[in-house]
Amino acid sequence: YNERRSECMEGLALLQKVKPIRNLCELSSADLAMVAQTIHDERIIKRVRHCITENERVFAAAAALREGNLSELGGLLKASHASLRYDYEVSGLELDTLADAANAQSCCLGARMTGAGFGGCAIAIVQKASIDDFTARVAEEYTAHTGLTASFFTCTAGNGVQRV
Repeated sequence: YNERRSECMEGLALLQKVKPIRNLCELSSADLAMVAQTIHDERIIKRVRHCITENERVFAAAAALREGNLSELGGLLKASHASLRYDYEVSGLELDTLADAANAQSCCLGARMTGAGFGGCAIAIVQKASIDDFTARVAEEYTAHTGLTASFFTCTAGNGVQRV
């Protein structure tokens, strides 16, 4: 965590020399394309790109949820995992195997790692009628690739924060 945070702060400091920003979330992908030549370290460019595109995905995910567009949300989850894997580099064999196995199932709209990375958990949006088949298939593929046994927790979305 501290290493990734430091890398992002390094990228921010470099970008602040050419654009008056307080944080990376103030930039868009288009902004990054215009100022990326300021950063000469590919590792730092990847970290900054992840932060910017992940922020854009969060806004797009909120819009997809408001519209009830779960297919769009699933695509955003897949894109998020790819960014966490290749740009932020906090995934690993276990998380990649879990997300890839989940995303390969036709009943899964999208899956990605969750948490700080380097092991841990993944989330998936799965058609309710297919949950048992989904968990069996993903568990089988996960064990075949990692030699480990996956655990699954089925949950449903609530109404969010509200006054009780």
